[in-house]
Amino acid sequence: MPITITLNDELAERLEEMAAESGRPVNEVVEILLAEVMEDVDFDGSLPVVRLPPGTPELTDEQINRLREGSDT
Repeated sequence: MPITITLNDELAERLEEMAAESGRPVNEVVEILLAEVMEDVDFDGSLPVVRLPPGTPELTDEQINRLREGSDT
């Protein structure tokens, strides 16, 4: 069933780049990416929740605070 989606310019441009790099049509790249994401993401109400593999280490309070602050160091 065909569905039309609207993307911001940055995402659309990135998808077009990925499609060109892979030699695939944009819709096929979207299908591949969505299939991958859908394997690892659930929704808790409206909040997306990523399922991590077993044994994935928990984030420390320091790491969480750096993420909140937008610092990547």
